[in-house]
Amino acid sequence: MSFSIPTELYQLFRNMPRVDSPHDYSLYVTDPRDDSFLRTLVRRLERMGREAGFDEWERLNFVISFVQSLRYRYDNGYRALYPIETLVHRGGDCEDTSILTAALLRHMGYSVVLLFFEHWGEKAAHLVVCVAEKCQITQ
Repeated sequence: MSFSIPTELYQLFRNMPRVDSPHDYSLYVTDPRDDSFLRTLVRRLERMGREAGFDEWERLNFVISFVQSLRYRYDNGYRALYPIETLVHRGGDCEDTSILTAALLRHMGYSVVLLFFEHWGEKAAHLVVCVAEKCQITQ
């Protein structure tokens, strides 16, 4: 699949201030300036899923698989990319791909939550997406 991202849109997000805390990553997901592009991408992915005969659950997983097909690039920090940047770079680390996934699923109409896992006593952490309608969190 190929698509063009306007240079101006990429430059806008590339020059945006960064949030230093993983607890504020929802700002990356909900920024309205990439909504038009992301909605167009989601419509295209959904159409491909319907043409393949996917049901709703399979289309959801198809969009997730699209993001997971991007390269994983470990960056050793919490400097997240906006969805447009992750697409231009054709990958990112867990926060970058989780933010992109959350943004796409949000445009599909799902309620999403970003879950941040920090390994106590270690310098390791992980960010994942939970689709509120599909996940069950227990303690």
